[in-house]
Amino acid sequence: MPKLFIVFGSISCLLSIVLGAFASHKLKTMLEPAALNSFQVACDYQMSQGLGLILVAIMTAKWSEAKLLTTSGSFIFAGIVLFCGSLYLLSLTSIRHFGPINIGLVTPLGGSLMIIGWCCFVYSAIFQIKL
Repeated sequence: MPKLFIVFGSISCLLSIVLGAFASHKLKTMLEPAALNSFQVACDYQMSQGLGLILVAIMTAKWSEAKLLTTSGSFIFAGIVLFCGSLYLLSLTSIRHFGPINIGLVTPLGGSLMIIGWCCFVYSAIFQIKL
């Protein structure tokens, strides 16, 4: 699992730079300011959470007995996909529903998953990791 977290975290960071550059050079002339701001928020969160996922991977490799670290990484991974993905989708398209699912409701769900992931990380750091 640590390798998967490192790979996904690295790809997440890479994409945040590419998408951020695309936004600052091309999208700023195409999007309304609010949509551009949402896109940039997604880029910022994708970078920070990608780096966090790499940290989780390193710690998981070092402290394999801290099982909640893997749970933490899984929640952060899902949060990146849902939070950032929904913001990108809302910023770039007129799609507001995916079947019965309101895309605008996916964003806070993704944010909540990231928060849960970091709560698991804190718990693991306090109670599972022995230095």
